[in-house]
Amino acid sequence: MIKMTVEEKRDLLVRSTLSRERKNKYSQDSDKRTRIESGWGDCSGTVWYWYYKKLGMNIGGNTEAQINKGRRVDVAINNGVPDEKNMRKGDLLFFRGQDNSRTDGVGHVEMYIGDGKIFGHGSGVGGTVKVMSDYCKMRQGQKSTEKLKNKGLICVKRYIEDDELTEVNDIVWELAHRGIVSDSDLWVEKLQSDVNAYWLARKTVKYIREHE
Repeated sequence: MIKMTVEEKRDLLVRSTLSRERKNKYSQDSDKRTRIESGWGDCSGTVWYWYYKKLGMNIGGNTEAQINKGRRVDVAINNGVPDEKNMRKGDLLFFRGQDNSRTDGVGHVEMYIGDGKIFGHGSGVGGTVKVMSDYCKMRQGQKSTEKLKNKGLICVKRYIEDDELTEVNDIVWELAHRGIVSDSDLWVEKLQSDVNAYWLARKTVKYIREHE
């Protein structure tokens, strides 16, 4: 496995995502929505595909799963627009839809790609690059259900943290080296498929390093 810095990972994720700009047909069909390099996709299928293919991270296959994983970024949201200064490439922006039963009514996701822009695939041929502030204001102005009010921004989530110990293999090696886990192959597979287990393992290693 090639070692990459956090910034290299973020850049790779964004470059890969942009490689399919305006090349895919929108589909929510379960057999098509994650076939990104075959010319299909939807909003959550697109971000899931690139996180998994390029970084080995399973962030969840739909917006309901994705919004319940990762870490909520501390950003101020004014009139539906997040403060960009605390955001990093690869962060995901979650927006309300029209389903009251889903977590915070989540219905759409876009990826922050830097320089005030986001990328996502919500309909038609995509995905497309958008000016973040314009898009967020537009969503904020769209009506939703009586409960949800509008289709504006819910939150920003991060799956690639700033600290260096992010590689699954490195985390598992550290845990095995300290006698915390024994079957390394099993744990590599588990952390690659379960983002919550991944975060817990990372926090465990970080805590041990800080307190030894």
